[in-house]
Amino acid sequence: MTFLYHATCALHRHKIRRREASQQALSASRARPPQPSPFFGCQQYQNIQGAELEGAEFETTYDAGLWFAGLAGSHVRGHDITTGAPLAKVSPDQLTTTVGARFLDRKLTVAVRWQAVAAKPLSEIPISNGRPVFPPISAYNLVNLYAGYAFNPDVIAGFSIENLLNQEYARYLSAIPNPTGSGSPIALPSPGITFKGSLTVRFGDDFYGKGG
Repeated sequence: MTFLYHATCALHRHKIRRREASQQALSASRARPPQPSPFFGCQQYQNIQGAELEGAEFETTYDAGLWFAGLAGSHVRGHDITTGAPLAKVSPDQLTTTVGARFLDRKLTVAVRWQAVAAKPLSEIPISNGRPVFPPISAYNLVNLYAGYAFNPDVIAGFSIENLLNQEYARYLSAIPNPTGSGSPIALPSPGITFKGSLTVRFGDDFYGKGG
């Protein structure tokens, strides 16, 4: 019996001083990739003298062939060194767990993923002109199911149910401008329970060789 195990862990603390530092670039260095601003679909930048980011991230996976599991999480905090204000685009804490199994000579794969996302309170969001630059969000939990069947190595059908528990939630940074034009931005609700299907067909060298 063979198995695969992988684990990574990173602790980091960055202090960056620049004459004109992009808040987006600083906060995204150990969080998620740069996100568009909710205002007119443009990128949002703020010039700051410097920033400090610190936190931890980890990911571990175990694959025993007939079953597999994974655990990943992140905790990042950042602030403006000059003002002490939090950085706008640092993601909230997250913890993701995945468990799955393979059946029918490993042609059928089923998996369940649970993602827990912490709240992003007003105290962790910078204020501009008396209003938060992004709306705060509440904590939420997402449960997703997946099933995939490989008819052969080149043809795989998949089916998934996202947000199985139909959780009402809004992702941080997902917002729209206030219709009044002067109020705080409004959190954009994320989809409820969602069903998806897929069919993946790979045309490899054997296919093209037969065609020739």
